[in-house]
Amino acid sequence: MKENRLKLLWSLLIILISFLTIVACTNNDDSDAYEENGYEENGYEENGDEENGDEENGDDENDYAELNGDEELDIELGPHGFPLIHLTEAARDIALEDFEYLVELMLENVPSQVVVERRFGFTLDDILGFMRESIVNMDPIESLHFLLMGEEHPTDESPTEDLEIAADYLSSLLLWLTLDLDGLGHLSPQTLEGFAEMLEIHLALLHQMEIVDGRIMVNDEDQGSATSLPWLENRADAFSAEAALWFYGMTLDDIDLYRDMEDFGFREEGNVTTDIIEEGRIGHVHIESFMNNRAFDSEVLFPFYEEVQDFEHLIIDLRGNGGGTLAYVNYIIPMLIDEPLEATYHEFLMAGDLITQELEDGAAVTDEDEFADVMPASDFVKDEELPYFNSEDLDVLEYVVTWPLIYEPRDDSIPFEGEIWLLVDRDSASLSELLAMIAIDSGFATVVGEPTAGITPTLHVYISLPNTGVVYRMDVGYIIDSQGRSIEEHGVIPDIVIGEGEDALDIVLDLIE
Repeated sequence: MKENRLKLLWSLLIILISFLTIVACTNNDDSDAYEENGYEENGYEENGDEENGDEENGDDENDYAELNGDEELDIELGPHGFPLIHLTEAARDIALEDFEYLVELMLENVPSQVVVERRFGFTLDDILGFMRESIVNMDPIESLHFLLMGEEHPTDESPTEDLEIAADYLSSLLLWLTLDLDGLGHLSPQTLEGFAEMLEIHLALLHQMEIVDGRIMVNDEDQGSATSLPWLENRADAFSAEAALWFYGMTLDDIDLYRDMEDFGFREEGNVTTDIIEEGRIGHVHIESFMNNRAFDSEVLFPFYEEVQDFEHLIIDLRGNGGGTLAYVNYIIPMLIDEPLEATYHEFLMAGDLITQELEDGAAVTDEDEFADVMPASDFVKDEELPYFNSEDLDVLEYVVTWPLIYEPRDDSIPFEGEIWLLVDRDSASLSELLAMIAIDSGFATVVGEPTAGITPTLHVYISLPNTGVVYRMDVGYIIDSQGRSIEEHGVIPDIVIGEGEDALDIVLDLIE
């Protein structure tokens, strides 16, 4: 049960399995509260309203106490039933310093900010400005620290030291931002579970690797070009920073430097479910998440691939799949092909220092040890036929990286000669969206369903805030489809878009018939 809960939290906050509604505005029944009433009127200000908090939300407090088996909680609860955090002046100064540090990096490096207003009706500047006012004015906000740290529920123990208060306040404020933006740009503070995994992955990889002919090798497995080593080292530095270790309550002694790289990921029973819809003809597999351990899931996937290898149709269902690790794709595409498959996508970047550093550190290096094609964004848009590209975004976007993808069949592949269908919906996010893009561009599968979530996996960085130690992820890429539409704004548009109330699986079965 605990593993299931942590898996859900990690997916929610990092990959965002569910395409969330704007939680901070649930005090108002109007779904268009942002546009009609303004963000400030319905957002954090209402959450932090001391005058109305106890009186208006007494039922919340009673429900919360009943839910958690407590007769009475000696804590002040906010509108959503979470404990309120009250800043001290010293805590405010700490939180504000880290906040300003993060905001500067965000506005200089995060290109998805250009679609915020078009998606939500307010700009990223607006919401960050309001968050700054909350800190400056020391407005109380609801603590979501327990979500980040994986506790069962909030307790009556409140932080007492100024640094603890600042860290709780800022991490909660940043998590509210994640929820408000529906996970756009993967802008999110790391959970304890996610932090622990990422810390161990990077340190174990650095400890076990050796450089052979310009490649990073771990136990004879190729981990990529050695030119990406500075990028890997920078990532490890962010997770092992002293402040970060303090915030997440870990020490480097907790790390297994000899952990098998194939051992990472959850081992969730039922993550992969299979079904023979019509014997000898139609097979269906649903993959709930790409966060699961791949080798564990292969024990279900690979026998199923063998069982349906000679069928006419294979339906791969990624509805509700919030994404996960990129390596999971190797358990789908290379397993089902018998000849190389190629695809290309384009990623726009700003000109911030973090982005240029990422490129210099080898984040845009192909398997041939050469940089992917990088060119000025304006030149690229001028040369390409992109009927749906929003030219206003060129005010922010400076570069384009063109990524050539080549998938080779695995040595143990089980090629599928029939027709492959890929199902997606509005909760298909991150790696699920990338897989859908690849399928459309390469012809690997026919994609059917709703436009996806718009949280694509791009070049990204992790920032360890210098005082509080909160580790924050920011995507620094902006991906378009072949028509120039921003995936962050529109999601991936399937080959066959279903109508409201229709079921993608039913549509595919009708098409087959």
